[in-house]
Amino acid sequence: MSLAGPVPVFDPGEIFPDLEELRTRATEGDLPGALERLVAIGRGGASDQVTAWEVLAESDALDGPLTAHLAAHPDDRTARLLACLRRVRAGSDRAAALAAEQDLVRLVAEDRTDATAWFVRLVTAGAAGLGPSETRRRYERLRELAPEHSVAQRLMLRALVPAPGGAWDEVLAHVRLATADAPDGSPDWGLVPLLHLMRWHVESPAGETDYLRQPEVRSKLEEASERFTAAPCTSPYAAVEVHTDFAVATALAGQRGRSMKHFRALGPALAPGAWELAAAHRADLETVRGAAVAEGRRR
Repeated sequence: MSLAGPVPVFDPGEIFPDLEELRTRATEGDLPGALERLVAIGRGGASDQVTAWEVLAESDALDGPLTAHLAAHPDDRTARLLACLRRVRAGSDRAAALAAEQDLVRLVAEDRTDATAWFVRLVTAGAAGLGPSETRRRYERLRELAPEHSVAQRLMLRALVPAPGGAWDEVLAHVRLATADAPDGSPDWGLVPLLHLMRWHVESPAGETDYLRQPEVRSKLEEASERFTAAPCTSPYAAVEVHTDFAVATALAGQRGRSMKHFRALGPALAPGAWELAAAHRADLETVRGAAVAEGRRR
């Protein structure tokens, strides 16, 4: 009899109380305080700030407070950037991304050293389908301003996948460069399972796991997993997505023990990307996840 895992928790606000507190402040009367908190999070790390931005931008309840705040404070740069990201996330189409892009061009012109503005431009490049070349231009500028931006690394990898117009050789080169000097615990090690999950998804439309079970792929997953878990993750927010990618990729590769290690680290938390990508294998993944969490409780 297989063990059922805990109900998955995908919302970063439910996983991290500080992000829930930020969202509550923004949507229930203290948007200025929430914007100040966003800026403070950015001082600790650009990638961590991105997670906070996304938690707010995904919230429908933000629209009223943000519109009212901008009407009273039209020059509030942080609010303007948040409005651009919210427009992209709420619209979920090319037209919404292009509309946000017009405002972003003005924001970048006002301050070309603002990493957040370049990050939102990187998001709009993907949403508007501007292609790998333009995405890379924005990515390179962002990396100049925020070299440790692991979220940007992931966005660039996705832009290089052959389906949008890239090539696997470019993806491999991107991952090698990003991980060449990555320290233990760096979220950049998560690019390895992301690469192989993306390639598996593209090249195995029927869901067969032969690609992930190749000895060279299993070896790369094992090496990257060891490096990532050798030290505490440098970004607790990013750790959820990286552990999820490793847990799913190694489970599909037949590395059950290694997958359990990552599922134990996650507890009920999961990132939706890899979990949804492997939906055809959900029953098997739940079996591994349930066993991992049960073992963690016994320890």
